[in-house]
Order: sequence, then structure tokens, then C-alpha cells
Amino acid sequence: MNTADSRRFGRYDLVLVLIPAAFVVSLLAGHLLSLPAHLSVAAASLASAAVVLDGMFRNPPVSGGE
Repeated sequence: MNTADSRRFGRYDLVLVLIPAAFVVSLLAGHLLSLPAHLSVAAASLASAAVVLDGMFRNPPVSGGE
């Protein structure tokens, strides 16, 4: 295994980072804007669902890596 390839930050790593980041950003924005928590969580859920759908169906994984 080439160590240079194992350190590469790929598209699916970005998907895994964006899911919790959506919740953190949404909850912080909800707190700063005095929005109810359920609205913040709902917004984060929609954003995360869009990221997951993009990673699964719009740009699906291909065999052989990226």
C-alpha cells in the first residue's frame, strides 16, 4: 500500500465530515438566531440527507476506488 494514497482526502471522506458538520453549524446558528432546537435539527437532517443522497446516488462509489 502506498502511503501517499492512504493520506489522500477523498470525496467520501468529505461526505463523512459534512454530516456532523451540518448538525454543529445548524445548532450554532439556531442558538445564535434563537430558533427552536427542533427546527435546527430538522434543517441539519435535510442537509445531511442531501449529502448522503449525493454520495450514494448522484456520485456513487465505483469499484477500484476513486
